[in-house]
Amino acid sequence: MYIILKELYSIKSRMMTNPKNAGSVSAYKIKLHTFGNNGKDLYEHLDGMTSELESVALLIKRLQDDVDGMECKEDELVMDDEADEIIGGDVLYIDRVEVKEEFRGFNLGLFLIDRADNTLNSPTSLCLLIPCPLQHMGRRGEAFSEQEFKADREKVIKHFKRLGFKKIQYGPKLFLGRWNGYILPRLHSVCPKLFA
Repeated sequence: MYIILKELYSIKSRMMTNPKNAGSVSAYKIKLHTFGNNGKDLYEHLDGMTSELESVALLIKRLQDDVDGMECKEDELVMDDEADEIIGGDVLYIDRVEVKEEFRGFNLGLFLIDRADNTLNSPTSLCLLIPCPLQHMGRRGEAFSEQEFKADREKVIKHFKRLGFKKIQYGPKLFLGRWNGYILPRLHSVCPKLFA
């Protein structure tokens, strides 16, 4: 049995007679209930996969108040909202969301994240992502200022907050998370252009 599933979803444009791939979302589902019961350690398992999943494992352990023996340089956790039950179920980590340039402006990225969370995630579970503007990824050799990156990241954060995501700062790493046990904004009201 696979503990973590990497799922890819893509959507097709309904606006054209010849449908095109408009975008995609890549996510990892972390089934927390399977760790601990079988002797596997969450951090050790995720650490070997990607550096982002290592950060996710540290955050999950911190949210579970299970950081004994973990070496965290900055153990401070700051959240927009306090929620005792925020880590009661599984975790869906959104690794990447991409919408092709010709389809931007219709909130397809929000649609993809909402569909992935509602389709893949379990009830009363956490959906996490690291807000990083894609235009800054892969810009090796290109100069861009830290201020430019921060300004673009704030736009991304504001955009995802429309779906009910809240900031979760753990040490130097900034996450956005939403717990689907709460009443969340309805996609129809957040993305009216999609349903027109």
